[in-house]
Amino acid sequence: MLFCGARTPEHKGSIERFFRTMNQGLIHRLPGTTFSNVVERGDYPAENLAAITLTDLVHLITKWIVDIYLVRPHRGIGSTPLAKWSELAGRRSIELPLYPKQLEVISGIPAKRTLFHYGIELEGQHYNSRQLQELRRQSGQNMVVDLKFYEHSINFIHVFDPMTKEYLEVPCVDPAYANNLPREVHRLVRERAKQQFGENASSAQMLEVRAELEAIIEQAIKNKKMAVRKNAGGLLMQDSEAVLNNKDPLAKARKPIKELTPERPESLPAGLDDVLPTLTVFGQGAQHEAD
Repeated sequence: MLFCGARTPEHKGSIERFFRTMNQGLIHRLPGTTFSNVVERGDYPAENLAAITLTDLVHLITKWIVDIYLVRPHRGIGSTPLAKWSELAGRRSIELPLYPKQLEVISGIPAKRTLFHYGIELEGQHYNSRQLQELRRQSGQNMVVDLKFYEHSINFIHVFDPMTKEYLEVPCVDPAYANNLPREVHRLVRERAKQQFGENASSAQMLEVRAELEAIIEQAIKNKKMAVRKNAGGLLMQDSEAVLNNKDPLAKARKPIKELTPERPESLPAGLDDVLPTLTVFGQGAQHEAD
């Protein structure tokens, strides 16, 4: 999960609505909840009553989704999510890619570009490989190709080979600059480089601007305003793994609240205190069974 920009609800409407449902049904009933806003929180001493570990939270969320959310009627679909899934699954089988790399290509952003002797140009960066040039040689001329590019990295693209009906992974010819660089930051670098060095900024100049921007973004992460920190986290493509590894740059301890009158949250729904079943990983020979 990547951080979306602050104050852009149109980018994440569905997930925001789900979070609201989960907060009302589970999170705000846990000891230590901070509620949705300061008005709802009142004088509830969240810091003093917090007692849920990350492991327990994963357990509870999993149980809530499986045992409560999936079996309750959903107004938007006219049935329970589980019933709707079963209904649609009966009409059409859902086939997952055999290899994780295929899923990456499926989720890529489509585009068309002309394949030249130097490769393909996309947003100011060149992409080339031996396989790509072999494709051009076989066609005997410059040709328009279908490709997929990605927001999380400019390090590579995938180009469709019409002869083998497969996508070829094609690296950026400037790996020193492109390595681990999200596309949004690359766009900022391009714009800033144009302002400083003109249209034809060199590779060294692009690297210089990248380092300058990354320093600004890192500094923004330390800002006291949450909106500024979240936008900076989004540019650096900080994800949920950072949270699980205790490396979330947006985490910030709250100051204790004095003279508070505690009030217990509403009790948890029944059935969330049983043993969580062992979860198996797909692709390791285990067969998935519906809960």
